Amino acid sequence: TAGTHVPFWYFDAVTNYDVYGSAGRPEGHAGKDAVTYYYSQQADWKRAALQDNCKFIPAVSPGYNDRAVRLENNHPALSRRITADAEEGSLFHFQLKQAKKLVDPGVDNMIIVNSFNEWHEDTQIEPVVGESAVWPPLKTQNLEYVGYGNLYLEILGASTVSAHDQGIFDYLYEY
Repeated sequence: TAGTHVPFWYFDAVTNYDVYGSAGRPEGHAGKDAVTYYYSQQADWKRAALQDNCKFIPAVSPGYNDRAVRLENNHPALSRRITADAEEGSLFHFQLKQAKKLVDPGVDNMIIVNSFNEWHEDTQIEPVVGESAVWPPLKTQNLEYVGYGNLYLEILGASTVSAHDQGIFDYLYEY
């Protein structure tokens, strides 16, 4: 409830691992405004945690779709593209740019990535080979799935290294 203080002093550090659920389970393409709003809420959580001397670890997720294993829940699929006309990986890249603003040097500027290989929820960043597809539409909700190779590992690497390489994937979406 509003005004309720969460006793973060119980913990060394906290994170919001469930980016999809905490962002309101966006349908289709999240959009820049929704992602920015989500990370503004995370900034509030970070401030609250720091008041109790608790560290904060921001989280990112490349997309989400659990319809292949939990169709009965009817969760909307979340594209890996921030908008319909953006490039593959743009949602992940934009989230990383937002999350980096919230890193805490007290936990070595850590960012939680959900996930390396959770294929059943389409949150994997593990390399993928294959042709693009939107079939079966009941499970994909007509969002395109592509064989993106090492793209997500490359985005993660470029986004978390020296300032020299950080802008290499800025072409994925317009600011």
